Amino acid sequence: MSLKAIEMQIALPKTFEAGKVMDQTQTAGQLAQSQAAFEMEKESERKRKSVVENNAKREATLENEGSSDKNQEELKRSGRKNNTTVTFNHPYKGKTVDYSG
Repeated sequence: MSLKAIEMQIALPKTFEAGKVMDQTQTAGQLAQSQAAFEMEKESERKRKSVVENNAKREATLENEGSSDKNQEELKRSGRKNNTTVTFNHPYKGKTVDYSG
């Protein structure tokens, strides 16, 4: 099958366009893949930070609870239980307990 000069004028630009379109589709796929990988990395970093912050908050809460337990033990030992208030950090229960009677 031989192509004449007129047919070549039509065929060659179409092959170049097809090549450009093929290159653009491959590049778009690569961009989508790299974007998805970037988003996954960002999400995992956010989750790691969240876990670290939660652990820090839990440790701080445990330290606060430990210090309040020590304070209560000292109050019991010293006999000054009357007319004292002890503060607790709880999200919805209350902030203070009044032992005065």
